[in-house]
Amino acid sequence: MNAMIDDDTMQLVQSAELAVRIGPDETVIHAGADNGPGKEEHWKSESYLGSGGVGLVFREKCIVGPSFGQLRAVKEIPRPRTKKDIDVDIMNELKGLTILSQPQYEAYFVKTLGWYQTPSKVFVAMEFLPHGNLHSHLMDQGPIPEAQARLVIRQVFRGLAYIHQHNLAHRGLKPSNLLIRTQPPGNEWWIKIGDFGISKRPKRTISMSLAAGDTIGFMAPEILGLSGITDDLAPDIAAQKGDMWAAGETLHFMLTCAHSFGEDLEALREYSNDGRSFPNERLQGQGVSSPCVSLVQDLMCSHPKLRPDAEQSLDHIWSRMINHYSTSYSRISSQIRCRGLEAPSVTFSRDGERLLVVSPEKLYLIESNSGSVIKSYEASDRTFASAAISPDDTFIMVLEDSGRLSRFDAKKLKLLEERGPFGKMPAGDCFVLYSHDGHCVATAHTGNFVIWRLKGSALPTAGTWRTGNFTVRSMAFTTDDKNIVLALDRAVHIIPLEPAITGTGYTRGEEMIKYPVFGPVTAVSPDGADYAHCDSDYIYLWRDNAQCWRRQYYHSVPTSAASYSASGATIATIDSRGGVTLWRARSMSEVGCMKFPEEMVARVAVSPPLGKYIALGLMDQKGPRVVVREILSFVPSD
Repeated sequence: MNAMIDDDTMQLVQSAELAVRIGPDETVIHAGADNGPGKEEHWKSESYLGSGGVGLVFREKCIVGPSFGQLRAVKEIPRPRTKKDIDVDIMNELKGLTILSQPQYEAYFVKTLGWYQTPSKVFVAMEFLPHGNLHSHLMDQGPIPEAQARLVIRQVFRGLAYIHQHNLAHRGLKPSNLLIRTQPPGNEWWIKIGDFGISKRPKRTISMSLAAGDTIGFMAPEILGLSGITDDLAPDIAAQKGDMWAAGETLHFMLTCAHSFGEDLEALREYSNDGRSFPNERLQGQGVSSPCVSLVQDLMCSHPKLRPDAEQSLDHIWSRMINHYSTSYSRISSQIRCRGLEAPSVTFSRDGERLLVVSPEKLYLIESNSGSVIKSYEASDRTFASAAISPDDTFIMVLEDSGRLSRFDAKKLKLLEERGPFGKMPAGDCFVLYSHDGHCVATAHTGNFVIWRLKGSALPTAGTWRTGNFTVRSMAFTTDDKNIVLALDRAVHIIPLEPAITGTGYTRGEEMIKYPVFGPVTAVSPDGADYAHCDSDYIYLWRDNAQCWRRQYYHSVPTSAASYSASGATIATIDSRGGVTLWRARSMSEVGCMKFPEEMVARVAVSPPLGKYIALGLMDQKGPRVVVREILSFVPSD
C-alpha cells in the first residue's frame, strides 16, 4: 500500500483502540465516546474458544453497560518482551483487521469491534458467531452438496479478492477459519473469514509448520519447501497464490471431508515438481461434476503463477451463479398516455389490481391488467407531485409542489380535505407515505420531512416538522410504526416517533447506518428493515437479519433511482439511460436479473403481493406515458 493509504489505515487502527482498565476480578472495563459519558461496559471472560494464529481466543460477555448480555470473541496476542511499542507483525495484523472491518467488507469477514492493550498483551475484540466453524460442521455432518459448496466458496473467493486488492494475503485459509453466520436448513450458507495471518512470514519447513500448530494440508507445497519450481513471484503475490491453493483444498475438503493428498507428503512433493498428476479420485468418488473438479485442479496447480486469482475463480464456469430469472419474461398488460412535461409517478393498490398514476396536471386510477381508466381528477390550479394509497385502499393522500397535502376518496377519486399550501417545494424527489396502521402520514422533500398524526382518517391542522440541510432519497415506517426510516445523503437514519427506553434502562435515540461507499442512490424497503445502496458499479444490500452491508450485484450502467417492491422481495433500478432492471433482494448471492425493453423511464413500482406487475412511468418523444407489464414465470420465493 502506498504511504497515503498506509497513513489513513494507521488512523483507522488508532481510532479502533478501546480505552481499557482491568478490574480486580480480571473484568475488562471500557469507557469511551462511543458509549457516551459515564456509560462503562464491563466484559467478563466466560470460556476458551480455541487458538488462532499466534494467540488464544476467549468468549466474553457484557455484564454491565449498554451492551449488557451481548457476547464477543477476544483474541489474546502476547507482546514481545523486549519491545515497549507494539510489534510490527502485530501492527500489520491490526491494520488488516481494521481495513477489512469497514462497512463495505463486513459481510465477508469476522468484524473487529476494537482492540486494546496491556503491558504484556494485545487483545482484539471480534463479533462472536455461535454456529462455530465450517471444519467442525463438516466433521459432524459430512460433506456438503456441490450447489451449497459453490455458494460457500464464492464467498471465500469474494473475501480473498478484497484481501488481495489491499496487497495483503490471508496466509492461513482453511475451513476452521471460516466462521458460520447462517446455515441450512432454514437459511442460506453465509460464512465469514477469520483468523488472519496477514503479517509477512518467512517460508516454513514442514517441521516448523507442525511446531507452530499449522494445518499443513491446506498449505501450498512451495510454502512448505516441497516444490523445486521457481516462478520468481514477488513475495506478496506468492502469498496470494498460496491463498488460492488453500481455497482449492478448502473446496476439496467441503466436498469430500478429506485432503487431496491425504497425509502422503511424498506424493505432494512429486506433484509439486511435476512428477505425477493431481489426485481426483476422492472428488470423482463423491460424484463431483467435471467443471468443479477442473476448478479444484486449477486452484491447486503445481505452478503458483498459473493458479487463477480470486476474480478469475469467481468467473470460472462452475463458480458462476444461475440466473433465477432465466425462465422469466414479461408482456405489456396495459399502457396509458398522460399530459404534462414530466414522467408520471406510479403507485399500486394493496391487491395490485389498480394503479394510481400521478402526472403533474391529472390523477388517474386505472386497472392494472387492462389500462381502463376507473376515475380521474384534474385541476388547473394544482401541480401534483406524489401520492400514497392508505393500507385499507380507502383513501389517497396527494402531495402537491406547493406543499399542499390533500386527502381523496380512493374509489371515487373525490377530494375530501386539504392542508396548506406551505410553500413551493425545491426541485428533487418528494414522498408521501402512510404508516402500516394508517394512523400517520409522512411527507418529505429536500430539506424537510413532516409527520402527520391523523384524527381517525382525517388530517390534523398541522404536522410535526423537521428541517435541515439534507436530501431525502427514500423513506418507510418500520413494521411496528414506532420509527420512520429515512435514507439521507450519507446514511440511513432510524428516527423514533416517540422516545423509547431499552430493557436495560438506556434511552434509545436516533440510529444511523452509514453507507458502505459513496453513492447517489438508496432505497428503503416497505417495512423499513432492509436497504439498497448503489454506487457507479455495484448494488449493496443491507438485510436486517444480517446487520451489515453486502456488495451484491454489478450493474454495467450507473443507477439513477431504485425502489423496493411492495413485498420487499425485489428491487427495481433505473439506470442513467432510463432502462429498468429487476433484482432479487433477499438472496445471499448474485442470482441474476431481469431487464425490460422500455427506455427513458423515470418512475417505477412493483405490485403487491408477489410482484405480478411492474409499472413504468416514462417520457418518450410523444410525451409522458405509463406502461404496465405483467411478469410471467417467476414468483420470488423469499
